[in-house]
This record gives sequence, C-alpha cells and structure tokens, in this order.
Amino acid sequence: MIINTPLVEVRNLGKRFRYYSNRWQRLRGSLLSGSNHAQELWALRGIDLTLHPGTSLGIIGFNGSGKTTLLQIIASLLKPTEGAVSIRGTLATLLELGSAFQSETTGRENIYVSAGLSGFSRRDIENKAEQIIAFSELEDFIDRPVKHYSSGMLMRLAFATAISVEPDILLIDEVFAVGDMAFQHKCTRKLRQLQEKGATIVIATHDMMAVKSLCNLALLLDHGKAISLGNPEDVTNRYLSLIAEKIALQDTNGNGQSISSDPVHIASAQRDFLESLVETAKMHRHGSGEGKIRGIQILNSTSQPAEMISFGEEATFRFHIEYLEDVAESGIGFYVRDKYGNDVMGINTFEEKKDLGSRKKGDRLIVEFKLRLYLRPGSYSVSPGLSYHRSEAKYLDWIDNSLFFQMDRPSSGREVYGFMHVPNQVTVQLVNKAE
Repeated sequence: MIINTPLVEVRNLGKRFRYYSNRWQRLRGSLLSGSNHAQELWALRGIDLTLHPGTSLGIIGFNGSGKTTLLQIIASLLKPTEGAVSIRGTLATLLELGSAFQSETTGRENIYVSAGLSGFSRRDIENKAEQIIAFSELEDFIDRPVKHYSSGMLMRLAFATAISVEPDILLIDEVFAVGDMAFQHKCTRKLRQLQEKGATIVIATHDMMAVKSLCNLALLLDHGKAISLGNPEDVTNRYLSLIAEKIALQDTNGNGQSISSDPVHIASAQRDFLESLVETAKMHRHGSGEGKIRGIQILNSTSQPAEMISFGEEATFRFHIEYLEDVAESGIGFYVRDKYGNDVMGINTFEEKKDLGSRKKGDRLIVEFKLRLYLRPGSYSVSPGLSYHRSEAKYLDWIDNSLFFQMDRPSSGREVYGFMHVPNQVTVQLVNKAE
C-alpha cells in the first residue's frame, strides 16, 4: 500500500449530462452545432474529496443523487465535465454486478480478464487464481460459462476477484449486499482486513448500518451536491432527517389509519411533567412539530436520575411528550446506540401494544419503558422518535443523541461478548462416560 499520501483526490468535480425531449431534437442537435434544443442535467457539481490510506468512505443519498456517477468517474468509466480526479495505486471496482464479465466465457477466464482490466499482471493473477476461486466458493462451476451463473454466483465471483488481489483502492456500489448471510459475513471480514492494511474503500449504499460499522467517513449527496461530509453517525442522521422531511411533504394530513382505542400507558399523574430537554451541538432534531418530546430521563433501580447504570440493573427510560396539534394516531420509541453509532437495541409502543391513541392539542403524556440492561461496558446514546405510524418514517419529533449514559462493568467480573449479554440457562448432560 502507498503510505502518507492521498490515494484519491477529487477537486471541484462536476458531471453534466445532455438530454432531448424527443428523437427529432436529438437529431437536430447532432446535425446543427448551433442548435440549443438540448436540456442539461448536472449529476454532480462542486465535489471535493481527499482520501488517505485507510479511509473508508460511505456515500449515501436518494436515488439519483449522484452516488454511482461519482464512483464511475473515480473509476475512470466516465469523464468529468469539470474538475479533476487523481488516483494513486491499484484500483478494483464492484460497480455493476457482472458488468465486466463475458457471458460466453468461463468463470476462470473472467477472473483473468477482470483482474487484468484492473491493472494486475498475469503472474499476479495466476498466484491469486485458486485463492479467488476458493473465496467465491464456486469450485464446481468455475469452468462453466458465466451466462449460466445466478446473480448470487456472479456477485461471489466479482467480489472475490476484486478483493483477493488486495487493491490500494476498492470501489463498491452496494453489490456485496447480494448473496447469503454467511458470504456477506465473509465479505465484511475481508473488507476489514483490507482496511487494516491501509486500503481506501469507497462504498455507495442505502444501508446506514453498513456505513456506520464499516466506514470512518461519510458523504451525503443530494441532487449532485455534497450536503454533508464527516463523521458517519452525524451524516447518516442528517440523511434520515431528509427522508423524514420528504415523507412529511408528500403527506401532511396523516396516513388515514384507524384510531386505536387501546389504553395509553403513562406514568402516574402525581409525577411532574418536565420540560428539561436542552438542545446541544451533538443533537440532530427534525419532525413536523405537531408533537414534541419535552423531557427525557434515565432512572436507576431506585427511581433516581442516573448517568451510570449497573450491569443487569433495571432502568427506566422516561419521555415527557406534548401535542401541539390534534393527532389521530402516534407512538413513541427509542434506539440505544453505542459510541460508534451502531443501533444496539430499539423499543417502541407500537411493538409493545401500548398505543398512544388519538391526541388533542395540549395533551401531555409521560411514557416509561422499564427494562434490565445487560449491555457491554461503555458509553451509549438515546435517540427517541415520536411518530405517526409504525409503517412510515414520518415523525412529529425525532432527536438523535438526546441523552447519554454509561454502562458499568459487571461486578462479577464477567466478560461481555458482542453488543450485550443475554441471560440464559446452560445445561450439560453426560451421555456416555468413558472407562
């Protein structure tokens, strides 16, 4: 790998496409140089990036935002209209599933062609060929024409070829989501190995968890422009808020679902309603504003506000809600996220069959969730959402990183593997005792 110098540099990048309303305008435009019947679409404009070794960039945005176009320009498959791209080192691509494969030739032959197009020598490919075949798990099919391969088999072959030659730069356009679960896990492990060796990886995807878990940098594109570039958790939260705003614009009058008559689960009336939520720089808040989360509390097992929760302790997550408009149906839930932004757990009133029912302007509720926490030690954030309906990402109020708490280490000295410990019972039965 190349050290201490950017592997990818993008400067003031722009890509313009011309299109015509009908074929006659296209013909006129091609014959007459002065014809001005073409319409213009800027798929990208003003994009700047500097990616050093070890950077993993996740590119997110709505369909048509320019994600794939940006990858194609970095891969030299498209020429920019303005600006420039500088690439240092070897580059492999996974942009369009099987696009570089020749359907009439075998999988083995396509390994040589595909890797060769990425700039690798025949000797390099020969040294890697069996490793590529083994990774793809296509030993029984590798000498058959790829026209007989399923989409999953094509993905295996394409990914194995691109990643096994260990390029300096790897571009992925969401194709590694194809395939069975076991192969996805294997691909993820291989990507992490490349990251550890200093490769630069660029992934265009709609999978927010993939961005937060695999990437250390994220770029949000909207209509070809860079809206946000930075920490993956902050950028994905911004994208989720754009999704919510888009849905709210499409339907501002509710979703027409029937009003639930189930009783509301609220805290006892003697508890005071709190309006103690303080806006911070780490928060990201969005929603229609028809309802607001006014206060949030985390209580320990003695019902005292707490910033530290003991392992296995019963904790209460209490939310103070006010309705600023009449709402036919709503529910509240929250995510607990670790310090990397991974969603560790999520709970909501819809799933727990505790509907909030029809609410009038001025109604105030206190909703509590009580549960025992067996999370691994560390820092966690709480991200609540007051939504219209479980089936839509349409919120009255959503707050990322509204509150933080710490999980203490188990007093027993137990190690916690993964995100959390799950209480369980273990039985051991002796079937046969050797003499």
